Amino acid sequence: MNESCHLRILDHNVWEFTFDEPSHKAIDEWFDHQEKLLQHYSPDQIGVVRMLLIAQTSNIPPIRYSFQRAATFRRQHPEVERLPLRAALVTPMGFSSTSHGLAMMLQTGIHAFTLRRVQIRLFTNDRSAALGWLLSSG
Repeated sequence: MNESCHLRILDHNVWEFTFDEPSHKAIDEWFDHQEKLLQHYSPDQIGVVRMLLIAQTSNIPPIRYSFQRAATFRRQHPEVERLPLRAALVTPMGFSSTSHGLAMMLQTGIHAFTLRRVQIRLFTNDRSAALGWLLSSG
C-alpha cells in the first residue's frame, strides 16, 4: 500500500509529516500515525508536541474532514488537550493565494477554538526556517 502521509521522527522529538496528496486518505494516515505515536509515548514524555507538516502539492487538504477527524481524535484521546502544540506548515512555492488564504483562515480558526495551547506558523518552501521556529522557545 502506498502511503499518502509519511512520518519521520526527527531530533528533539519533532514529528515530520509529509503529505503527498491533499486527500481524505492522507488525513486518515496522519491521524493513524498520531495514534501510533500516542501508543509509543506517554503525554509526560512528549512535553510540547512539535509537528512539521510538509505539503508536497499546491492544493490544500480537505479542511472540513480534517476538523472532523481532529474532533474524533480529541474525544478518543482527551489527554492531548493538555499538551501544548507547535505546528509549522511548509507549503510549496506554487501554493496558490487562495490556498494560502484558506490556510490562514484555518490557522485563525484553530487559535479561536483551542486558545493558548496551539501555535501554528506557515512557511513557503522553507523547511529549515520552519524547523528552526519549532525548536525555538518563543
